[in-house]
Formats: sequence, C-alpha cells, structure tokens
Amino acid sequence: MDNCPENVINPQWRWRRSAAQGADGWRQQLEEVGGAKRRRVEAANLLLRPLPIAATIPGGSSQVPNQRILRSVLAGFLGTYTGRYSEYQGFWLFGFLELQSPLEVNLLNKSKSTASYESIASDLARVKFSEQLQKHGFEVSIIRHAVLTLSSEAQAVTRMAGDFAREGFDTIFRVSVVTGTEKRLEDVKIVFVAPHDERFERRSGRHNENP
Repeated sequence: MDNCPENVINPQWRWRRSAAQGADGWRQQLEEVGGAKRRRVEAANLLLRPLPIAATIPGGSSQVPNQRILRSVLAGFLGTYTGRYSEYQGFWLFGFLELQSPLEVNLLNKSKSTASYESIASDLARVKFSEQLQKHGFEVSIIRHAVLTLSSEAQAVTRMAGDFAREGFDTIFRVSVVTGTEKRLEDVKIVFVAPHDERFERRSGRHNENP
C-alpha cells in the first residue's frame, strides 16, 4: 500500500498519507470532504426545487402562465362553459341558440351585450373565462387576445340527450388565446346540442330556488 504510485486513485492510501502529515493534514482533508458534501447537497436541492409556473413580463409585474398551465385554463373553461350549469331560466343555455352562422365572442370585452340568447352566451363565456384564469392565479390582463367561436356542423344527427333520442347538431366550441409573450394556444370541444324543448328537458332546481 505504501508503494502505491501518486497517480493511482486509492482513497485509503490518500487518507493514510494525510494522517502521516499530522493533525493539520487531517483537518484539511476533513474540510475538503465537508465542502464537497455541501456542494453535492446544494446541487441536489437545486434539482429538486420546483420550477416556476409563470414568468414575469419584462417591464411589468403581470405574470404569464406557461403552456401547461394555460392549457389547463382553456380545458377548464370549455368544460365549465359547456356544462349543465350554463343555464337560461333553468334550462341548458345552448339549446336556445340558433347557430346559422358562427358566433364569435371576444372574451376580453367587458361591456354587457344586448338581451339575446347569443349575448347571454357571450357574457357567460367572459365570466367563465375570467373565473378559470383567477382559479389558476392569473388576471385577465395577462391575455392579449382571446376569442371563443361557436359553430354547428351542417348535418343534423340523432343522439341521446338525457332520456330521449333527440335530433340536433354537433356544436364546435373553439377557444384561442395569445398571451403577453406571444404564446398562442387553442383548444376545441365538440358537444351535441339539441334545440330547446320543454317536453324533453327538466328545469333545474336551481332556477326554482332562485327565480
């Protein structure tokens, strides 16, 4: 062991050499090992540290979600907007719409629309979109452009709606956004919509509770 050449890595021999140098050699060796261990721990902590989910826009304090978070916002928006809780007088709102042409909704427009079914659907879309952004910790101001487009397929189809086979149309809900950092994302949901008919629909109990 004592004849181990200098260029061969042998920890036991290295420690023996340090011990032979006296107490100062031992102290220096321990400091070197402790420093190396601290560096390994710091490096591991950096790897385990969660990545930020948002970035700050240069020159401002608003935050812009990354693509994963923004996709969750869009999916959550389409899911809640097309859900059963989107109502008009206790009935599913979209059964009242007659989409002879695409309906385009500016989700950033804060002004109230006129009292038509299309306007009610547009106002509700803005509310639902804002709620999803706030749910993920962001303000509407971080979005530069946001549009929802509703359109119906030309061919009528017959599908089950509740307990009845109904004739209606596959309706396409398409939302596209552009953030302050020019990220562009889009999501689409296709939902079967039958025209409103009280003979086949049940009025929501929520409407009776809050007339």
